[in-house]
Amino acid sequence: MADLQKPIRQMEQNLGEVSREILRIEAHLRRGEQRAASARIDGARQHLGALQSDYDTAMQLTVVGAQLGLMSGGGNWLRGRIPAAILFGVAGWMYGQSLSSQQNHELEELSAHLDFLESQLDSSSSDSSDTPSSTGSPAG
Repeated sequence: MADLQKPIRQMEQNLGEVSREILRIEAHLRRGEQRAASARIDGARQHLGALQSDYDTAMQLTVVGAQLGLMSGGGNWLRGRIPAAILFGVAGWMYGQSLSSQQNHELEELSAHLDFLESQLDSSSSDSSDTPSSTGSPAG
């Protein structure tokens, strides 16, 4: 049986993984762990890049729609099943494109947030390099 929800769950799971990674980066920044935050930012950027180049959802939904059309059409192949497969396949493609567009918008927002976190990281590292560190020796 065709599973219409599987590609959608996969997409949401991938977006959730990136969002959790961003929360971990924010936690590192709050604790002042710049090296860990920098490493996680690089990993999150690579994950975002892989997700942006992935257009599986639209194709998966096209195939699922065609399968549903074949199963739901009437007994006659030319009057029922083939037109239903074509119609459901096109509907799956359109729905998949809509979800891909929404996913790209969310990925752009996550990328912009990563840019913001990276600028925070750069500003905090430049602030710490500008102030002289105290050695604890008495002046005198």
